[in-house]
Amino acid sequence: MDKEPLIRGARSLGLVISKFAGDEAIGTCPGCLKDLHLYFNFKKGVFDCKVCKAHGDYPRLCELLYECRREGFDEGKRTELAEDRGLPAEAFGDCDIGVINRKFLLPIRRIDGRLVDVRQYRLGQKVRSTSGCNVGLFGAPNLKKRPRDPIYLCEGEWDAIALEWLRRKLGKPGVVVGVPGAMTFKDHWREWFRGREVFACFDNDDAGASGEQRIAEKLAGIASQLHFISWRSDEKKGMDLRDLVGAIV
Repeated sequence: MDKEPLIRGARSLGLVISKFAGDEAIGTCPGCLKDLHLYFNFKKGVFDCKVCKAHGDYPRLCELLYECRREGFDEGKRTELAEDRGLPAEAFGDCDIGVINRKFLLPIRRIDGRLVDVRQYRLGQKVRSTSGCNVGLFGAPNLKKRPRDPIYLCEGEWDAIALEWLRRKLGKPGVVVGVPGAMTFKDHWREWFRGREVFACFDNDDAGASGEQRIAEKLAGIASQLHFISWRSDEKKGMDLRDLVGAIV
């Protein structure tokens, strides 16, 4: 059954399944913690609990599972992640990170706040999306909260977290968001940038350069102004914003 992407994704976030019946997985509800009362139709991508009446689609189930893991991101885990990422622990204070089985969970939401993905990270490995979820723009809800601020568009969650920490430290206006990869920018995100001043801050490598070109094409006629950071010729190849911020901490 783990070949089913939604089952694999839900289990990776901690869903306890006791048995299967056809296209349904039956297990413990992450809301009320009652066993054998959660019915998850992994073919239709919907679930409901017969006790607490929690129900919804697959992203909603992922959100409930993620919410159960937020308390695990304590001071020790924050320090562990900060040392791994080369950033101050306070940079992760407002990120709503969860923890499960030595993985760190980063919620990804649409501009309206609805969860679309939970990105998962093990120390020293790459960040990965939860199986069955759609990739999203890290920090997107802040675009709606601060509609007049300039936008800083980063490559990846860690760069966005690093730059957001520096922005707050300096007391500068701005909204920092992160694409999940240099070449990933969905068409429906374009309207979120309409009429805004945008600074693209991608990595100092070939993928970053290609990503900047893609951003230039996607936001042409959308952004009021579009700027790109210029890396010095003597900067290390592959350097990113997290490296830059970490070096000045």
